[in-house]
Amino acid sequence: MARTLVTARYSFPALHHWPNAPQGRHYLSHPHRHQFVCDATVEVTHGDREVEFHDLAADIAEWARQFRTVHRDLSNVGGQSCEHLARSLFDWLAIGLPVVRVSVSEDGEFTSTVEA
Repeated sequence: MARTLVTARYSFPALHHWPNAPQGRHYLSHPHRHQFVCDATVEVTHGDREVEFHDLAADIAEWARQFRTVHRDLSNVGGQSCEHLARSLFDWLAIGLPVVRVSVSEDGEFTSTVEA
């Protein structure tokens, strides 16, 4: 049976680093900037927008604000990887929405995805 899914995107700039980067990628252990792009997909049961795109994007933005509070400065997410961020956002959205997939990428190029 076909499912209907809606997706919203939100992005933010931030520094991060990989503390245990292997020797061949040691430069990743130093803080570097990315545009983190977050995509969240939820399942809907009808075509009358039971989850509004703009509301879903606002939910992602609110997670980012909460994340900033936890980390004091969203402009630096420390050692958090795309995998960490995707899992955090998935878990946060799943509290109130039928989330099926969350992806977080660095600059829209390298992506981590968490699925239900």
